[in-house]
Amino acid sequence: MARRRQIGVALDEPTREQLEKAAKENDRSIADEIRQRLDRTLYEDYTFDKPTLILAEDVRRLAQEVAAQAGSLTLPRVHEALAEAIKTWLELIKPHIGGAVSDLLGPSDPATLGRTIAHTLYRARPVERQGFWAASGRRLKQGTKPKDKS
Repeated sequence: MARRRQIGVALDEPTREQLEKAAKENDRSIADEIRQRLDRTLYEDYTFDKPTLILAEDVRRLAQEVAAQAGSLTLPRVHEALAEAIKTWLELIKPHIGGAVSDLLGPSDPATLGRTIAHTLYRARPVERQGFWAASGRRLKQGTKPKDKS
């Protein structure tokens, strides 16, 4: 492991309280929570281009709004509403470019390419996340709520 150097960071009280809560929920020290969060945001900033980061934020906001209006995203009808919101959003922001972009996909049509990528990424998810949606649905059917992260 690389040598760690301490730095001082002043935080306002609400931010510190949120970090303490998150650290406790994730069974980490506050320092480990801060390191994990910094690592994640630096990874995102240096791995993804700006349009991808903006799209990810847009999808998070759509999910937040759908959940606020309709309930848990683990419910089939709410999940369907989120899928429709994302589909509509993607249509609204669809680039209007010709030629070169369609050449980029080569012989694959966009629908096949999108389905293939989605299936590949779904299978590559960490094991602890693979059953989340199914397990959440089972908990809801049994009358127990999934753990609230707010």
